[in-house]
Amino acid sequence: MNDSGRRFLSYLSINNLTAVTTFFKKKQYATWVHPRSKKTHQIDHFIVNKEMFHRCIDAGVTSPILDSDHCAIYLKLRVMKRLKKKTNPRQRMLNFDHSKLSEPYFREKLCEEVKTATNSASHLSYTDLSNAVMKATSSVLQKKAQSSARVVSS
Repeated sequence: MNDSGRRFLSYLSINNLTAVTTFFKKKQYATWVHPRSKKTHQIDHFIVNKEMFHRCIDAGVTSPILDSDHCAIYLKLRVMKRLKKKTNPRQRMLNFDHSKLSEPYFREKLCEEVKTATNSASHLSYTDLSNAVMKATSSVLQKKAQSSARVVSS
């Protein structure tokens, strides 16, 4: 390894990244052959965030198809097909019809639901209160109606 390789490793470690092509045991890691000395070097890498490394199944170097001094690298990934989009609690709260809270009946019902959910807790934390409000809102208020017509601008 030369100074460039050491700088590359330090950059990866500082930014919580990893070079996937070096993690899987292979016979050869070289991606380039020097034209005169015929010495091999690994100059191409797949760089992945360490948190996403578990999605990588395999990575390596292919044999050259053309007469070239470069070899292609490949990466096999594990991809989830039906990944549900995560929504934060604030976004879920915006999906409810809050206009009903202008009526005293729904306001009182929401307050009662929150009180019953928080009465059982001896020490009430913010997350307990937040969960109680979320549960009460989902039971008292209805979700907003989704509009099926889309406006097309010309």
